[in-house]
Amino acid sequence: MLISFNVWLKDLSGFKALSKEISKAGFNGVELSLDYPLCFEEDIPRYVIDALNVEGLTLGIHLPWRDIALASPIEYVREASLKAVSQCLNKIRGLKTEYVLTHMTTDQVECGYKDLKCIESGRKSLEFLIEEVKELGTKLLVETTRSRCCSRDDQLSTLLKDLKDVGVCLDIPHLIEQRYRRFKSLPTINNLFKELPPDVLERTSLIHFHGYSLTNEGFVSHIKPKEDQVGELLDAIISLSNRRDFIGVVLEVFKDETSKSIEPKDLKYVVKRLKFDDT
Repeated sequence: MLISFNVWLKDLSGFKALSKEISKAGFNGVELSLDYPLCFEEDIPRYVIDALNVEGLTLGIHLPWRDIALASPIEYVREASLKAVSQCLNKIRGLKTEYVLTHMTTDQVECGYKDLKCIESGRKSLEFLIEEVKELGTKLLVETTRSRCCSRDDQLSTLLKDLKDVGVCLDIPHLIEQRYRRFKSLPTINNLFKELPPDVLERTSLIHFHGYSLTNEGFVSHIKPKEDQVGELLDAIISLSNRRDFIGVVLEVFKDETSKSIEPKDLKYVVKRLKFDDT
């Protein structure tokens, strides 16, 4: 099972040193977010690939999501978004990647009984991307997000119906936040998994995980996870981790409880637990 550290454009200038820290903390993978200007103005630097190879780290790709609306019911908006994402896929052609991940979303407000137009638009985008990703020899995943239309777990059942070559990335804290916004209660991770549509759970190949809490400002996520949250995650994914098509967990943690930026060593305790290492 891969346990990956999330890396952004800002991290690449010092990536050789960072890759050593990632490996030293026990991670065996990196998820690289290809947002602007990567893909549009720059290539992935060769030294990044070299550093991954030296440290024995695998590579996963998070495709752009800002200004992207692959499920937009406005056809020329959807087509422009698809063109931008396709351009990014061409930039990683030839690289060995474990997966490419996308948000299949739109900014449309109506996301209840009127969401079928958006879902149908998303399916059109997926049908195109499936063929593109097949040529790259990797796996296409769709991620759940915290609020945008077409990214709820119940919508994924319709979005992905009969599309066999697409997996799911569950962002667990974002799913919990969705439920908090709708029902004003926080489910445990185990209860969340029990509520997921069976077909979505069967397709789940990747987990995005980070800490979360309720504060005076509301629901806060992407923080350093607490020990009990890590324990809940372990209990929930133990059956997934034994499946051949399960890739692993990405720790998408940006800050600690004091808002200080996270370093790989700060998450070493999480990595050890995810590896079932009690030493």
